[in-house]
Amino acid sequence: QYISLVSLFETILDRRDLARHIRSFTLTDAGVPDATPTFTETFFDRIWAKFNTLKDFIDELVPLPSRALAVRWLRRVLADAPRIDGQLAVILCLAQDIEHLELVRTGLDSLPITRAIVGMCWVEDNGTGLGSKEDKEIAGEHSKDPVEHNNEDRSYPFYKLKSLCISNQVDDDLVAVPVLPSMEVVQLGEHLGDKVKQTLYFPYLDSGMGSQLRTIEIVRVNLCLSGFEKTIAAADLCGLKELVVREVGWNCENEPWEEYDFARMSHVISEHLRGLESLEWSRQNYDRNWYGLQRFGSFKGLRSLTSLIVDFELISPVDDNFAESIHLLNAQDMLPVSLESLSITNMDSGLFAEINET
Repeated sequence: QYISLVSLFETILDRRDLARHIRSFTLTDAGVPDATPTFTETFFDRIWAKFNTLKDFIDELVPLPSRALAVRWLRRVLADAPRIDGQLAVILCLAQDIEHLELVRTGLDSLPITRAIVGMCWVEDNGTGLGSKEDKEIAGEHSKDPVEHNNEDRSYPFYKLKSLCISNQVDDDLVAVPVLPSMEVVQLGEHLGDKVKQTLYFPYLDSGMGSQLRTIEIVRVNLCLSGFEKTIAAADLCGLKELVVREVGWNCENEPWEEYDFARMSHVISEHLRGLESLEWSRQNYDRNWYGLQRFGSFKGLRSLTSLIVDFELISPVDDNFAESIHLLNAQDMLPVSLESLSITNMDSGLFAEINET
């Protein structure tokens, strides 16, 4: 993995025009041997020989108030240890026509620089500056000066990015995934750490550029429910068509799930995602024998909803009394008339007999 990416890095630095042909990029350690390769001094000398080129590129790209970020970025590229973060960030910034980016777990690096530059606000706005909380933490800065690029030509890193998938990252404290104005699909998966307080953030929120987002997919993440509520309410997601929340778990640093009223979530979804056509909230990762969950409220306000996949415990009372599931018995008051498909998951097998009788 390291050899392949550094080879690409060296090629792109020498032939920057080639980077504009990159439309899709996937980073994964699937199938990569566990053994870390050894490198000769000549190998590292080739990278050091490009020091001035790298420094000029990073200095031109990163604004003055965030010099600490530029310094750390350069150090990561020149590190003797087999790291890929700095090199990957350079490649992606040069690949300005990239449309699809997938960052799956890599054993070599946790990619803090790469995630920071993907989450930057690269255009001038009304003063919010760099959008990524992570890049500010890396830089040790809290600058409000945006990166100075011409908004009119709309040519800046990731300005064409349509889909972003971040999955199974090394960090226990995973930062939120950025949603950029051009993005249509965002996927966050395979992170069960206890410090995920915010799943998504919008670095261009105050730029007036709007959002093209159509699909949000969150799978196997320890979710902060109140934080996710606030994200939905704060962002411009009126164009969202599909929301998938599957196999999510409890974030123990936030409120216990048994104390959370899921009627709040259904209200926020109905209020702010009015154009939603498909909703899935299924197969939650918790012990049903330990505690029950409070159920969803009405989805009546989702007038475009055609498909709903939901866990049984979220539409039934705590005692799993099927006969008292108001979503099923009073569907006309709880579900929209547009609904064509309803799938119920996580149902105890003992309830099927009761369903047949009902």
